[in-house]
Parts: sequence; C-alpha cells; structure tokens
Amino acid sequence: LILENGKISSQGSYDQLVKENPHFLDLIKQQTL
Repeated sequence: LILENGKISSQGSYDQLVKENPHFLDLIKQQTL
C-alpha cells in the first residue's frame, strides 16, 4: 500500500488501491472520520 502518514500519497495511487483492494476504501473512511 502506498501511504504517507496514513494518507494516500496521490490520487492515482488512491484509484489503483481501490481497484486492487475494494475493501481498502472502508479502511480509509474509518481513518478520515
């Protein structure tokens, strides 16, 4: 996973992570709430 201090390093990386890991979006939501 490409992360920087718990944040996605770039939008492109974010899109790729979501494609490869559909459940990854849920983890991000938990961190950002």
